[in-house]
Amino acid sequence: MQPFHRLDRALEILRIQAGLRQIDIARRAEITAAMISEYEAGKKRPHVDTLEKILTVLDADAHALANALRTAQREEIEQPLPEDATSGDEARRRATRALGEMTTAFDTLSRALTDLLLPAPPAGSDVEAGAPLPPNQPRASSADTNRAPASSA
Repeated sequence: MQPFHRLDRALEILRIQAGLRQIDIARRAEITAAMISEYEAGKKRPHVDTLEKILTVLDADAHALANALRTAQREEIEQPLPEDATSGDEARRRATRALGEMTTAFDTLSRALTDLLLPAPPAGSDVEAGAPLPPNQPRASSADTNRAPASSA
C-alpha cells in the first residue's frame, strides 16, 4: 500500500467536517477547484506544500489527517464483499491483506510526520534525524550548539 493510501477520501472527510465546499478550499489555498476535485477523486496527489496549504485552510493538523486516513481506510475494509466471494476464507484473506497494508501505511505516515515535525539533530551529531534519543536526553536546539563550552576552572 502506498503512503497516504486513501488520501483522496481523507481530504474529502476533512473538508466535510470543516463544512467547506471544494471551491472554498481552492480560493483560500490559492489553487484551482479542479485540483481539489482531482485530489478528492484520487486522480492526482497534492505536493507536500499544497497539502500543507489545504490542511491550513481546513484547520487540520497532522493528527487530524492521520485520523481521516484511518477512517478512509476503515471504510475501504468495510465495503461489502463482491457477489462472487464464495467463503469466509476470502473475507479473512482480504481483511488480513488490508490490515497489513494499513499498518505499513500508518508506519510510513508516522515516520514522514516525525521527520517533518522533529528538528534535525545538530551538525556533527551521531544521532540520525528522527531517531530516538537515549532516555532523559533532550534534543539539542540550534541555540545549544552555538554556546561556548563551560570552562572547568
